[in-house]
Amino acid sequence: MTAKADQLLIASSKGDIESVRRLLADEPALADLPGSPAWDGGTPLAVAACEGHVEIAQLLIDHGASLNPITNDGSALLLGAWGGHEAIVRLLLDRGADVNRASASGETPLMAAAFKGYVAITALLLDRGAAADAQTTRGTTDFFNTSPPVCGESALHLAAAEGHREVVELLLARGASKTVVDHAGQRPLHWAARHHHESLFVLLK
Repeated sequence: MTAKADQLLIASSKGDIESVRRLLADEPALADLPGSPAWDGGTPLAVAACEGHVEIAQLLIDHGASLNPITNDGSALLLGAWGGHEAIVRLLLDRGADVNRASASGETPLMAAAFKGYVAITALLLDRGAAADAQTTRGTTDFFNTSPPVCGESALHLAAAEGHREVVELLLARGASKTVVDHAGQRPLHWAARHHHESLFVLLK
């Protein structure tokens, strides 16, 4: 990786838009860098999305940044959702990001929003076509820390495990299945029970 590429990643992460502008003016192709191993596979757009830097994300996209590369933790859209950055999520979706683009272990932006309890972002992703019943694959992850390794959970499993009632209600209202099972045959109800969220039992039965 060149010195300028590393500078762009740092500036994108820190929200230093003037440095981003200068670097892109000198070398526009930097906007579409491949993921850097030193940044967990992150691209400038991914690190900007993770930190919620909307203007920088917009600038990078305008200079040709690809929307859907996968970092070690997922796409830029997933990272924006994880951080609770609704404006970033909306920007990426408006510019054509794949709402169902999953990480190597199957985590989706919807799962990130559901896990963190972000109701507005969950609704936005569903409005844009997020698959309510998508499930993780087999493998390991450092992302959803309640369930390494991943084991076939859906967004509803994750919301139930974290006790996010509004997200659970929203997912159910938008068609998420209460009967989808993980690789151990456990439904979202079982995940709620395991994490002692008794108030969700009626909803999930």
